[in-house]
Amino acid sequence: MVDAIWNFGYRDEVRRLANNAINTVWGQPSRSVRVQHLISKDGMWNDWNQAFDPGYADMACSVDYVTSHDVADGPRLMNIILGPMLQAAGLGGSDVQNVRSAVDNADTSSNPVLQATVQQALRQCFGVFAILMTSVGMPMWLAGEEFGDVHDTDYIGVNPKQQDPVQWNRAAFQGNAALKANVAKLIQLRTSHPALQRNEVEFFYFHPQFDNNDSPRVFAHCRSAGQPPGVTGQVIVIANMRPQSFSNYDIPGWRWSSSVLTEIGYPNSAPFYNPMTGTLSLALNAFEARVFRS
Repeated sequence: MVDAIWNFGYRDEVRRLANNAINTVWGQPSRSVRVQHLISKDGMWNDWNQAFDPGYADMACSVDYVTSHDVADGPRLMNIILGPMLQAAGLGGSDVQNVRSAVDNADTSSNPVLQATVQQALRQCFGVFAILMTSVGMPMWLAGEEFGDVHDTDYIGVNPKQQDPVQWNRAAFQGNAALKANVAKLIQLRTSHPALQRNEVEFFYFHPQFDNNDSPRVFAHCRSAGQPPGVTGQVIVIANMRPQSFSNYDIPGWRWSSSVLTEIGYPNSAPFYNPMTGTLSLALNAFEARVFRS
């Protein structure tokens, strides 16, 4: 008999979401259904037996996390995001040494591609934190994740992974400091907003082709505080979990009409509500999750 358990399934599924790697096959639950299960308490996808595990009675029963101290099978978030980005940009491999070098030298590098790649990876880390901190569960993370720390030693070897302390000096790097400041805003929201201390979550939008393999990955949900979406005192998340940016994305049937929204996170252009169409328009960067309070 236990009060709460570490949600290993959450760790694995949120990492898939963060890398656009939630893949489904015919006869299995759709991608949109798996996202709903990830963020709610209704039972996490188990990739081992290809089925949903039982859900939880209350958010206090599940410790949701992306990274723990056991990094051998779940390395630091910045490593799994930045590594492939460096490869794609022609900036070397995804190995520990190259990722560490990229982060440590981004501020002083004369290579604008390296600087932009590291900054984008840090922004994507914020998107994962936004999902974590607004999911129905008790959030947890490994120290240093809040500012994008990376591995300095082999994270698979038993001894090296235990000899890799948090490098707090990285929290002073320009992009890392910005991530830390914006994650702090999410922490303040999570610990103070009543809607995030309850179980209710409402999904009010998925892109019409969200479940297709090569379509946009935009979805939106609301921690509703037990009220219908569209009232004050709610937390709203609009997420784009694919490497495709939108300078102007329309969310139809916007429930909050012209109510003032307060954004939690990086400064961004304000959304625009069109009362004639009932549509909210906003910019969405690649792998970005924008968090608002109504």
